[in-house]
Amino acid sequence: MNLERTGKSLQYAIYDMEYGIRNDIRESTYAIVASQEMLAQNFKHGFNSVNNTLEIGFATLLQGTKNIQASIETMSNEICSKLDAIHDIVNNPLLTQSRELFKRALKSFEKGYFEEARDDLLQAVEKNRTDYISWNLLGQIYLYGASKYSNVINLDKAEESFFNAAKYIDADIGDSDDAKELAIEIYFNLGFARLAKSNDLLVGNKINESNLKLSEAENASGKSYSLSQHNNLLAGYEQAKELHFLGRDRDALSVLKELIEVVLQKVC
Repeated sequence: MNLERTGKSLQYAIYDMEYGIRNDIRESTYAIVASQEMLAQNFKHGFNSVNNTLEIGFATLLQGTKNIQASIETMSNEICSKLDAIHDIVNNPLLTQSRELFKRALKSFEKGYFEEARDDLLQAVEKNRTDYISWNLLGQIYLYGASKYSNVINLDKAEESFFNAAKYIDADIGDSDDAKELAIEIYFNLGFARLAKSNDLLVGNKINESNLKLSEAENASGKSYSLSQHNNLLAGYEQAKELHFLGRDRDALSVLKELIEVVLQKVC
């Protein structure tokens, strides 16, 4: 790859991105929030100016980062066992019962039986209030739980669940790499839930409440990005979008530049 040419392409892309952001109309920008597909288009003109190798590299890296449903992979029996060992689950009957309920809920979740999964998880967190693994899955059910069998989506409960998961995992982050990895996903999901809630409030013409929730979304996405040591590109990208919607274009551009530089380092 011609690094000099790539550098120039990157510079032009950033200039183009900055120009586009500064000329966005506020009403149009907020209308974009209604669709995640449309959200992605907001910065597309900037990324499209970078050469094909960068575009392919960025897409490849995004596929390798945590996506919305990535917690399902992380919450394997092996990792559950590692995290449970911290709390000596073997010698605690209530924790053992909570984990069995979680495992049953996980199987129901994967089959699209969201009501059954939700009910098991509600019992799990009742037996063990600080069970952040169950809180995280419960949040995913409330955020993404729609199938041909049922629809249990509830943004308020999704945010509450992810918030509890983040609250209770905080003490374990410094003691376990597995807890840290799960925390990265929890904060990403919390940010996504808050962004969806912000849009809901906007549709209801509750502008101030929407902006407050958007600020909270940015905080959660930024926490995920920071915990990952800026390796979770998807969290960084979400944070950049949220910063832009908040009118903090300079900060949004700073994050985007960092993302592009990381991609260049990976693909060059």
